[in-house]
Amino acid sequence: MSAENVDRRQDRAAGKRPSLLCRLRDSRRGGVSTMLGAATPVMIGFMGLAIDTTYWESAKISMQGATDQATIAAGRAYRSDQNVTTEAVAVLAAHGLSNGLDNVVVTVAQPPTTGLYAGRTDAIHVTVSQPQPTIFSSVLGVTPPTLTTHSVAAPSTSGGGACVIALATSGVGISLNGSNTIDISKCNVYNNSVNADGTTLVGGGTITTLNAHLVGDWAGSGMFNVSRVLERGASPVADPYGTRNIPPVPPGRCDATNASHNSSASYAAKTDGIFVFCGGLKLTGSGNTLTLAPGLYMFDRNEFSINGAWTINGSNVSLLFTSSTVANHATLKVQANQVVNLVAPTAGPAKGIALWMHRNAPATSDINFGGSSTLNITGAIYAANAEVTVSGSNGSSACTQVVARSIVFNGNNMLKHDCVGVGISDPPGSLPALVLVQ
Repeated sequence: MSAENVDRRQDRAAGKRPSLLCRLRDSRRGGVSTMLGAATPVMIGFMGLAIDTTYWESAKISMQGATDQATIAAGRAYRSDQNVTTEAVAVLAAHGLSNGLDNVVVTVAQPPTTGLYAGRTDAIHVTVSQPQPTIFSSVLGVTPPTLTTHSVAAPSTSGGGACVIALATSGVGISLNGSNTIDISKCNVYNNSVNADGTTLVGGGTITTLNAHLVGDWAGSGMFNVSRVLERGASPVADPYGTRNIPPVPPGRCDATNASHNSSASYAAKTDGIFVFCGGLKLTGSGNTLTLAPGLYMFDRNEFSINGAWTINGSNVSLLFTSSTVANHATLKVQANQVVNLVAPTAGPAKGIALWMHRNAPATSDINFGGSSTLNITGAIYAANAEVTVSGSNGSSACTQVVARSIVFNGNNMLKHDCVGVGISDPPGSLPALVLVQ
C-alpha cells in the first residue's frame, strides 16, 4: 500500500476530514479541474485590471504634474515675450511627453477656448493626451483609456503691462490738455521726469490708469485716477527697446524720391523687405487710401506729411523715420481727419514696433498726429529722443503702446494691453505673474 493511502486511512481513523485540495485531487469526475482551468484566466484578468488601473492612475498623476510645470513655463515665456507653445512643448518633452511621439498630443491655447478663462488673452491653457497600454487586463478585452490632463495659467490680478512710457529725465514728460480723458485703466504709466510737474494735466482732463510710477510728481487742474498704486519718487524705468537698433538705410538706396500723391496710392516692399522714401512723402486731398504691403518703410530725411482725410492701411508694417546721414532725420506730421490702421511686424528687427523714430534724431523731432486722427495702431509708437503728440483718438486696437521722450495728449484716448503675439516689449515686472488657476 502506498504511503499516501496509509496517510489517508490514518486521517480517517483519527476522524480528520481531508483537505479541500486533497478532495479536489482525488475527485474522479474532472469537472472541478475544468472549472478551475476556465476561471483562471478570468481571475488573472481581474488581477491584471487592478494592476493596470493602478498604473494608469499613477501615469495620470505624473502627466498632470508635467502639464502644470509646462503651463507655468509657458506663463514665464509670455511675460518675457517668448513663444509660449515652444516653451510648454519643451518642458513636456523633458518629462517624456513629446508632442507627436507615442501618440502624445499637446495643445497650447492662448486665449483658452473653453472654461472660465475662455477668451482671456492673458490666460494660457495647456492640454496633454495620450492613449495608455494594457499590460495585464487585455485578456478581458478591456479598451485602454486615453488620459487627458489640463492646466490653465492666468494673472493673479487683472491687467498689466506698460501702455505709456515717458523717458525724459526732466521737464514735462506727459501732458494732457483740455477736458479730455485718457483711459489706461488696464495697464500702467511710467514717467522718468524728476520734475514736480513731470506729469501735467491742464484744463480739467483725467488720466485713469492701473498703476502710475512717477520719478517726480504730477500737477494741474485735472484728475489722476489710479486703481492700485500711485508711486512718487519711483526708480526710473529702462527703455524697453533700448537694445534695439533701427536698421540702416541700404547704401545709395532710393525707391521713391520726393513722392507726392493727391489720390489713392499703394506701395510694396522690395525683395529685401524694405522700401526707402528719399526726401519724404506728401499726401494731400480727401477720401483717399494709402495701402502698404508688409515690410519696413524707411523715410530717409525730410517729412512724411498727410494733409487731408486719408486712410492708411498696413499689416505687418513698420514705418521707420531715419536718416542716411547725421542730419535731417525724418518726421511724421498728420493733420485733419486721418484713419491710421497699422499692425506691427511680429518678427524681425521691428518686431512689435509700428512707428519707430531713430534715437539719434534731435529732440526737436516729433511724431505728430494732429486734427481728429483715429489711430488703430497695434504695436508700439517708439521715439526715444522725440516727442509724440496725439490730438485725435485711438480706435479699436487691443494693443497700443507709446514710448517716447515726451508724450502729449490732446484728445480722448483708451489704450489697451491685450498684446499676446504682438511682440511689444514691457519693463520687467510690469506684467503680473501668471499662476495656476485650473
